Amino acid sequence: MLHFHNEGGKFLGWYTWQRAYDLSKNINNAIYSFAFLEEKPKNDILPFEIEDTFYFGMTCGMSYDKKSKTSSGKKRGGEIVTGLQKRILEHNSYLRELKTTFSKSRDIFNKRSKLYFEHYKPDEQPQKERYVSISVPNKDMGESSIRAFVSVVESEFIFLYSKKFDKIPLLNSDEENEQKRKEGSHSMRVMSSPNLLRFIV
Repeated sequence: MLHFHNEGGKFLGWYTWQRAYDLSKNINNAIYSFAFLEEKPKNDILPFEIEDTFYFGMTCGMSYDKKSKTSSGKKRGGEIVTGLQKRILEHNSYLRELKTTFSKSRDIFNKRSKLYFEHYKPDEQPQKERYVSISVPNKDMGESSIRAFVSVVESEFIFLYSKKFDKIPLLNSDEENEQKRKEGSHSMRVMSSPNLLRFIV
């Protein structure tokens, strides 16, 4: 984890889904992952070391969510949400139950839901649950550097997972098929930042 350690990144640990959501209210910038397991991993185990880590993602900043929901999916009034809070809610929308009814603009959620439920069959494995890992950048970084950092570390974690298990994490595989994260995606906008050069040269 050359970039993660060298630039002062911090691995906060593993959490239940609800606990991760509660913490996310105070975390604007993060690299996160999901794993489907019987027990919560110890905090000295990194997400790319676990084969059943099925997704790596990253997020930055805050936004106003007009149709925000609770972690259980219940609707409520709009509010300011952190990047991580919004991501956890979005992912929960297709992971808590099999969904194929998202709009065309969010067809990727339909695909991920189908992949997850076909692969893990969570209804047949009630002893397991989804756990969330959270890593954060150095607080002393500037905004542009933070955006570059989380993008690089997300890719680094996926690379280390792929190197260990010789496969892409289950729900990142769809991104590989979406024109390598097609132009206009959040990740591509971050990767185009000039500040990214400080991490890769």
